[in-house]
Order: sequence, then structure tokens, then C-alpha cells
Amino acid sequence: MKHENAIGFGSEHRKKHEQQEAWVANYLDTNFYPYISRNFERNHETSTQKMGIDLTITGATQVITIDEKASVEWCNCGLNKYSMELSLLSKDKDTGYYYEINGWYMANSISTHVGIVFIDSATTVSDRYLTGSGITEVTVVIINKNKFQHKLDSMGWTKVNLKRKNDQIRSAYNEYGNDYINYVNCGKLDYNTPHFFIQEKPEEHGINIQFTKQFLIDNSDYSAKVKDGKIITLKK
Repeated sequence: MKHENAIGFGSEHRKKHEQQEAWVANYLDTNFYPYISRNFERNHETSTQKMGIDLTITGATQVITIDEKASVEWCNCGLNKYSMELSLLSKDKDTGYYYEINGWYMANSISTHVGIVFIDSATTVSDRYLTGSGITEVTVVIINKNKFQHKLDSMGWTKVNLKRKNDQIRSAYNEYGNDYINYVNCGKLDYNTPHFFIQEKPEEHGINIQFTKQFLIDNSDYSAKVKDGKIITLKK
């Protein structure tokens, strides 16, 4: 089966996003990772990037692989929440039909950690979008995927229940369009309650689960603010 989606590898959106990711990676590789590990390696292989490995950090007792997610479309706006993609739509090239595939949170990647990068300040921004390499302040939240899911399990959001909620929202959207929120409980975001929503990117209509920034920090392995050449540890 041949398929594609709005942000798939090779798409125009993806090419633009890759350039933005490169600016973020350069900033972190210069100002952050060297200060938390003597041995880190940026992955440039497309095949393993597709499997979720952007970076490998080797410590004294363990090796961790990180799948980086950066807020390149939400710069300079005091972003205090972040969304994890549960599913999205993909189009079969032969039939033209759309079907659902797992988003990055539900997909089986081989990375052990997710590195969420909030771009708190940058000089090269247009309408919230990162347009150049002028990043001046970020917050990095490194989450152990298994530990984080265990936390969600304790809140009742097992992966089975996440898939069930995803299917309820997808069904409501297919029937009612943007009025889906009137027919399914998507939750109201606060520290202890995630919010579910459909992202209105062209064609893909990704379903996301959203958490507050503080919830992510509190349930991370390590979090820090990077500013003016200094690292302020938020959790260790």
C-alpha cells in the first residue's frame, strides 16, 4: 500500500519543518547537550530518524535515545502546554482514499525518551513560526516514554483507553465535522486533566492529547531552561 500525508517525508511542509528542526538542533548541540553529557551524538540517518531517534546520549550507566519534538510553530508566545499526536490521516496513492495511522505518541518507535523543546524566545520569528537560527531561550523537557505512560496509566489513560478516546473523537468528527466537540467529551485542560482535540492541518486531521507544560516538567526525567549561555535546572 502506497500512502502519504500532509507532513510525510518529502512533503513541502516536512522540508520546511526539517529546516526549522536543524536550527533547533544546532542551538541545542551548542548550548545544551554538551553541558549535560560528555558523549552525545546527533543522528543524521533518515532511516533511524523515521524510527524516532534524533539523538543518542551515552552516560556512565546507560544509553538513551531521544526523539526531539520542538515548538517551531509556537515561538515567543509563552507556550504553557504541549500536544502529543495519537493519530492522523494518510492517503492511499492508488485509491485516493484516506485512512488512519498512528501518530508519533502511539507509534512503535525505538527511542526511549522524548525531548520536548519549548522555544521561549527567538529573534527570527514571523507569526509565531521560527524563520531563522536566532534562538535565544528554550525550555527542554526530557521524558522517559515508559515512565510517562505508567503515569498516564495511573490516571486511567492506558494506551487502550487513549485509542478508545481517539476512535470516539474520529467518529464524531466524521459525522459532525468541527462540531464534534459538542458530541464527545474532549476534556478541559488543567494540571490533572488532559485535553483532546483535532489539529486542523490540511488533510491529515491529527488527533492530539494535550498536557500542561508544568505536568510535563514534573513527570520528566530531566528539565532545564537554557538562556544566555546558562542552564537553569527545573528538575533533575
